[in-house]
Amino acid sequence: TQSRSSAASDVYKRQEHNTFVVVENYKDQEAVQAHNHSDHFKAFSENIGKYVAEEPVIDVAETK
Repeated sequence: TQSRSSAASDVYKRQEHNTFVVVENYKDQEAVQAHNHSDHFKAFSENIGKYVAEEPVIDVAETK
């Protein structure tokens, strides 16, 4: 999906039980910061603990 912060997102369900991978691509660091400071991301961050069995793992990969 495309958001106002110029991100493209995909969600994949892995073979492991209840494991999902979210891949987000941003056009630049400014778009990442806009996303991280958005109301919807703040709400997600504040509430994700209610819906997960363990702490999420976040890996950041950059391409040049």
